[in-house]
Amino acid sequence: MRFLQEYPEDDVTCFLASGRCCFDTRALLGAQQRIAAELEPVLLALLPDAEGGALAIAPATLAIYRAPEQGKEYVVGADIGEGLAHGDASAACVLEYESGEQVAELHGRVSPERFAKLLDALGRYYGTARLGVKRNQHGHSTLNTLYNTLHYPRLYRHSRYDRHDAETMTLGWPTDASTKPILVDDFAAAIAEGHLRMHSSGLVEECLSFVTTDTGSQGAQPGRQDDRVIAAGIAWQIRKRREPEVGGFLA
Repeated sequence: MRFLQEYPEDDVTCFLASGRCCFDTRALLGAQQRIAAELEPVLLALLPDAEGGALAIAPATLAIYRAPEQGKEYVVGADIGEGLAHGDASAACVLEYESGEQVAELHGRVSPERFAKLLDALGRYYGTARLGVKRNQHGHSTLNTLYNTLHYPRLYRHSRYDRHDAETMTLGWPTDASTKPILVDDFAAAIAEGHLRMHSSGLVEECLSFVTTDTGSQGAQPGRQDDRVIAAGIAWQIRKRREPEVGGFLA
């Protein structure tokens, strides 16, 4: 099993005993065992673009666990990296709204502008899903392209949990001292209570190395990544924060 190659048995025991992992490790190990027995996902090389052509996914990868179904709603969460060969990767997680099941994962080291084009195509592929992008750092470049160039119609706008008015809503998901604990704690509850059905082995592995440090900060252990975790956490928040109007989501 790939997990055992990444995490030897002693490391798993350490995770279970230390309590540093932010998520329910037993639930994660159970999910990893289930995923190992599942069929391999479909890896798409192309997606239709907004102009009627085809957009190449490479050098990113797009794993499809469930194809889009007519009549179903989908949400997408995205974390944006700088796109450098040895830097942080960008990631996107697609969830089916009703069930909370993961249906697709986009991942790779591409520029923020190119990742915007991939997100635009992916969101439209899943029925013009509601799309939430982490707005910190390189996320601003991705949001700028999605909003001003590609005109993606259903971008998530964030409002504080204690304030819901149009004047304070901002484009994208801001990760800061007030929003990150909400994202992590809600995601932890979804995993522990079995509400989130993950199909990505990479996501589970990142969850297992996502820890609370001695200083109280939360994130990937040194040498590990957490882009999939943040992307999935944002998708979960968008799912929870659905605000219906006549005809569907608020833009």
